[in-house]
Amino acid sequence: MRFDLLAWLREAWERFCAALLRGSFRRSKRRRDGSFKGLRVYNGPKGTDYKVKTLKGNEVRVWKGDKGETWCHGFTLGGSSGYSVYSGPDVEKVLKDANYASSAVDASLKPGDIVTFSGYQHSVKVKSVTLTADGKLDWDKTQVETKNGQEPL
Repeated sequence: MRFDLLAWLREAWERFCAALLRGSFRRSKRRRDGSFKGLRVYNGPKGTDYKVKTLKGNEVRVWKGDKGETWCHGFTLGGSSGYSVYSGPDVEKVLKDANYASSAVDASLKPGDIVTFSGYQHSVKVKSVTLTADGKLDWDKTQVETKNGQEPL
């Protein structure tokens, strides 16, 4: 059976987002007056938004958690800086301005490459690449590194 890495990552990201949405509210009982007992909202980590410039001078939005929290793009693009680039157009700008070129995920993949999907909503770093005997990407043995959630690295 062939393992489709991108499909797995997309599915993992969708499960993660669904879990976040489910976890945002604790189940609660409706009172007779129509209000809810025990409704709790979780706002997530505290941090600060910044506008910074890319290598080519374009402005992008980033976030830095007060306690070192970061998201996947903070791990993939920011290293140990603790800054997370916002998903979507901001990630796209950073990659383009750093001279990353968009290409198919195939045998040309190499360690250090960055893979994004779902409109730059999630990103991973390629750790190692394994090719099959006929020179194609071995989806089962190629490894990526990523960070899900908001906890510090």
